[in-house]
Amino acid sequence: MSLNHKLADFIPIQNIILDAEAAACPQFPDPVGMGVEIEIENATGVRLTEESSAYWGIKDDPSLRNNGKEFVFLAPKSGRNFMHAIELFNDMVEAANIKPVLTTRCSMHIHINVSDMTANEAINLFMLFLLFEPALYTVGNKDRYHNTFCVGFTHQPNLLYSVGEVLYSDNIHSFLKMVNGWFKYTGFNFAPISQQGSVEIRTHQGTLNADDIILWARLLNCITVYSKNKTTNEIMSLADIGMLQAIKQVFPESLQEYVFCPALDTYWEHSTRNVRHIQLMRDILINNKNFRLVEEGEEIDNIMEVL
Repeated sequence: MSLNHKLADFIPIQNIILDAEAAACPQFPDPVGMGVEIEIENATGVRLTEESSAYWGIKDDPSLRNNGKEFVFLAPKSGRNFMHAIELFNDMVEAANIKPVLTTRCSMHIHINVSDMTANEAINLFMLFLLFEPALYTVGNKDRYHNTFCVGFTHQPNLLYSVGEVLYSDNIHSFLKMVNGWFKYTGFNFAPISQQGSVEIRTHQGTLNADDIILWARLLNCITVYSKNKTTNEIMSLADIGMLQAIKQVFPESLQEYVFCPALDTYWEHSTRNVRHIQLMRDILINNKNFRLVEEGEEIDNIMEVL
């Protein structure tokens, strides 16, 4: 079976929880279902209200200290519903009698629902992430590029080549095998697809700021929508049209200023190179199935090393 099959056909149906209402709004004109995980420390004063308990749950997290907790969506939300859930979180934080603390151990993860997408479209989303990776890490906090819990893909070249191998195979089972073997602690994590039908974006630092959370979700919503509407070759061709044109094609004018940043300007060539590595691996395998471009552990040039 090809990569054009819907991922929902290969995920246990009881694990797929969708937003009952895709509520479009000016900030999310074409809303995508997303889940949020926010890690904070000194969290004892942040309490669920009757209304927020319909949107949020609280989990213990052993990686955190000082009464650290993880606040998570109970189910994906989209558009206006997403924004309301974030407003409720903001209200909980402001009402806390003991103010929570953010440390370098804290982060915010976004889960993007891809169960309604094909495997090809999920790979498109990954390649768009790669293309704008320097900008996304800058928005999320560039120091997280070297964080061992969300490393950038210059540190994981063989993951890039595994994507090229899947594209060459055009086989949904090869895709699912890659997903099940994916290294979790990367900025873009494929692994949750097999259990809950989502990919996880791990690049953002911990935050209690509702505006920051909504901006981050809007950026990710844009690349998700674009990945659904283009072919894989069209996504790859963005690497050839120049940075400004690529930004204009993918993001609305209201978000372009956040993507066009010194990091992306400086490292555009390196960023496009990651996409071309995938394309090259796919094309080389057409002629030689056993060809490998790098040895295990070898790294591509580090695009964020001097930020």
